[in-house]
Amino acid sequence: MNIEYNIDGESLTVQVPEGCTFSNGEKMCLSKHFNDITKTKDWYEKGYVIVESEPFLNVQKVKVELTKCISKILLSSGAIRDTEHFKLEDYHNYVSEELHQEIIKKFVTLNQNILILK
Repeated sequence: MNIEYNIDGESLTVQVPEGCTFSNGEKMCLSKHFNDITKTKDWYEKGYVIVESEPFLNVQKVKVELTKCISKILLSSGAIRDTEHFKLEDYHNYVSEELHQEIIKKFVTLNQNILILK
């Protein structure tokens, strides 16, 4: 059975098993009934606003610098042979879960004193 969704003007089809049962509960704001960490924020009642980050954060520069750092760690661990051809999008093709955890530790150690937003 296919279920059709339209989210923000984009169509999405999801295949679900035949005989799948759907139900709904009472209409409630779950945030008020659970430990929502945003409750203490001054904007909680108004909600959040999506802002353009480009004036204060260059996403492309962050990605370039992140790629350089991660590729150097991968090179030193022997996971890649050179940094020139490494793409961040392919990161998980090179690492196991164990190596991923080691790389996180190295990354944090290397970057704990670096402020990305310059």
